Amino acid sequence: MKSWVAAVTVGAFVANVGLGSVAFAAPKTSSPEPVGVEKNDAPSGASANAKPDAGGLAPCLLECYLGPRVGSEYNEGRNFSTLEILQIIPYVGGIFRLILAAQSYQGKTMTEYAKENALDSRPIASPHGTAAASKGGLSACLIGCYLGPRIAFEHNEGRRIRTYDILRLVIIGGILESLEAYNGKTMTQIAKDEGLDS
Repeated sequence: MKSWVAAVTVGAFVANVGLGSVAFAAPKTSSPEPVGVEKNDAPSGASANAKPDAGGLAPCLLECYLGPRVGSEYNEGRNFSTLEILQIIPYVGGIFRLILAAQSYQGKTMTEYAKENALDSRPIASPHGTAAASKGGLSACLIGCYLGPRIAFEHNEGRRIRTYDILRLVIIGGILESLEAYNGKTMTQIAKDEGLDS
């Protein structure tokens, strides 16, 4: 990738994350509500468990660069770890991905990984899939290497793999998932819509 393209992308990402955190931390001013009108916190069509500033450039770029489910989980309030960032370093990033894949091989779940790395700023329910006896092992390691560590960690909790995750191997899935993250869709909503936890 050309250096100016990388510089513009990183600059836009940093600016959006910085502006998003300022907007999220700013106190909200409440306007008086008309009498007799019910307050509706969730707009129609909103994703389940979405944080107030869900969507936009930050989750889209996270989905592009850090891997599947990072942007959609960022829309819920789950951050990213240092190891996930280190995956994007040219030539040596694969080593960090192997470290994460080895953790999934040992049976680590996304809930455990998020707790160890203090990734959750809001309560995010763990998948309620059937955590099978096949937790960890070679299949989880291969999923972590080829599809992404979060998919492997959630696979260990019983969450199934999406079609978009597999299509990511031919790039189109990454584009589709990035657009979902940009539009504010959360992993909770995706799992509910596609029945990934049943």
